[in-house]
Amino acid sequence: MKRSLIIVVCAAALLFGGVFGLHAYQQKRVHNHLAASANPDIVVSAAPVTTVSHASETSAVGQIMAVQGASIGSAVGGVVETVDFHSGMTVKAHQTLITLNAGALPGQLEQAQAKAHLAAIDATRQRGLYGVKGTSQANYDTAKYTLQSDIAAVHALKQALAQYTITAPFAGVVGLRTLDAGAYVHPGDMITDLENLHELYVDFSIPQKDVSLIHLGAPVTIMVHQGDTTKRVTAHVTAFDSHISKASRAMSVRAVVHHHEGLFPGMFTMVTIQSTSPVKVVTVPMVAVSFNTFGDFVYVVQKKTHGLVAVERPVTVGSQFDGRVEVLSGLKPGMQIVTAGQVKLHSGDPVKINNAVSLEARS
Repeated sequence: MKRSLIIVVCAAALLFGGVFGLHAYQQKRVHNHLAASANPDIVVSAAPVTTVSHASETSAVGQIMAVQGASIGSAVGGVVETVDFHSGMTVKAHQTLITLNAGALPGQLEQAQAKAHLAAIDATRQRGLYGVKGTSQANYDTAKYTLQSDIAAVHALKQALAQYTITAPFAGVVGLRTLDAGAYVHPGDMITDLENLHELYVDFSIPQKDVSLIHLGAPVTIMVHQGDTTKRVTAHVTAFDSHISKASRAMSVRAVVHHHEGLFPGMFTMVTIQSTSPVKVVTVPMVAVSFNTFGDFVYVVQKKTHGLVAVERPVTVGSQFDGRVEVLSGLKPGMQIVTAGQVKLHSGDPVKINNAVSLEARS
């Protein structure tokens, strides 16, 4: 009897032990699953901290201007007879752009030329007679100065008539054509713009503290944004002002750049001037830095026993250039830092690196 009871008790103990063991095992699996779900690996992209050669630079805002540029206008009024250019056309110096109806001026010029021709004949005759004492000094002087007066009248009419033919003062590219034959032009009306694009000026100002960086021939870099790209062109200083502006405490500087496709007068541009010799600096992509009022920081990827984690690290940054930022303290070359996905991170979070992640993941 006792033996049977013992067997029953042992069987019950084994049964209850199995039930409780199975329950504990299931609870552990659930706990592990919840723990894994609570801290999943966050997908980020990463890049190494690198060193590059960089020279400190001073920046300024400049404006591109044509070395030769003018708004072509009319000095006289008249009806347009011909338009001899089209928009954006390249023209030569003294090439005719438009002609205006000169009215009675051509006839007046012919009359003046005939009068001057007759005066020349009379002056020649009077000179011959004066040589043989056949006329008086007064008659000879009158004929001589009448000829000069008539010749001057011819020159004046030629100059007046020339104003009705508007020509290019220099070679260049004309702007938009806004006139057609038959239109009336008033004195002072603008016909078109003319720009010589083979050489361009870049005018900019630098503060007085940087005046020592400027000298004739000094190279400067011009940056113009064109769509999604930045065009970089080297120019050279050709002139600078003789004084510092009292209003801005800055000096006006002019550089010249030979023609580059895509640069036009009137464009604003960023101008950079190298202020130091190139030195090795520690840099990271600018997108990797979280700029904060209380201090800038990055996330450094560190290897732990259970995988990779992102750890917040404060940094001191310096100049920015070419999409990168100089790191003065806080990082060493070779470290891996997060470049996308920071918005999802807290210090110590597990991460998985996938450099196919778009940089837009920060936004």
